[in-house]
Amino acid sequence: MSPPVIDPARAVRIKTSTGWANLAIQGPPGVPGYPTPVVNGQWLKGSGGAVVWSAIAVADVSGAEATANKGANNGYASLDSGGKVPLSQLPPVGADLIYQGDFPAGTPYTDGEIVVSNGIAYLCVTPTSAAPTAWPGGPTPTPPAPAVSYGTTLPASPADAQEAILVDSITNPSYQWRFRYNAGSTSAYKWEYVGGIPWSNAGGSTNGVVSASGTLVLSGGPSFTIPRTGDYFVGWGAFACNNGTFGGAYTAFVYVNYSVQGNGGQVAIQPGVAWDGASVYAQVRNAAISSGQQVRISISSNHATSQTNFSSGFLVVEPARVS
Repeated sequence: MSPPVIDPARAVRIKTSTGWANLAIQGPPGVPGYPTPVVNGQWLKGSGGAVVWSAIAVADVSGAEATANKGANNGYASLDSGGKVPLSQLPPVGADLIYQGDFPAGTPYTDGEIVVSNGIAYLCVTPTSAAPTAWPGGPTPTPPAPAVSYGTTLPASPADAQEAILVDSITNPSYQWRFRYNAGSTSAYKWEYVGGIPWSNAGGSTNGVVSASGTLVLSGGPSFTIPRTGDYFVGWGAFACNNGTFGGAYTAFVYVNYSVQGNGGQVAIQPGVAWDGASVYAQVRNAAISSGQQVRISISSNHATSQTNFSSGFLVVEPARVS
């Protein structure tokens, strides 16, 4: 059978190894003398000016990537279900971001490092050891107002003006002290007391005190453990009375006493006759009272024979500022 005549106006031209040729799909299938429309494992190629079925050779697909190279090193990127290249196959953009925590003065930082100063996070964009500052011309950053914490310790890394409430027990506190952190203070005690309920207690008695007794801690009297080093207001007192053994006028003393630092203040009465007595009270601000020591009431007398009974001791403790 001779090749069909193709109308030039309707011809489909394809590029072959020897030039251009007309493409003719001849059939119907199975008619002798015509090529089979589909041959598995082959494709149409131009050869000698004609279109023929030919086996697919390696040279025909040279440069194509194998599927094993998808998403592999030195291969090509894959696509996710949304038609996008997964982030894991993309290179990092810009500097690696590294969180370094609080900014200590004088520490060198490099591009991409993040530090926190006064409750504000700053991103380093050029190597520096200077303290973080806002971008020139930009708005002045304001740290978020942190929630007021409530617990048996104060926050370890507070922001300026942060507030916290210190208690000795979450379930049944004997005091509730509210503090405000003052980062600009030149004192080591930057938590400044702004209000709350002081600690207080009363009780105790010691009888028959004379000068030879020395300075005694009021037996069974109130005692308080300093929770944090700082400055404290302390009020204290007791009832002191001559017990009838009177050898002449004398002075009886009531002290606020610290178990490590000793007496922090005193108040006195001077019985003039037998059974003479009174309640005494005083308040003082004591500086740099170290944590962990006991605050209590101590007593003494300066007469060898006149005896004094001390009772009803009371103690009030309130902070001024702490570490």
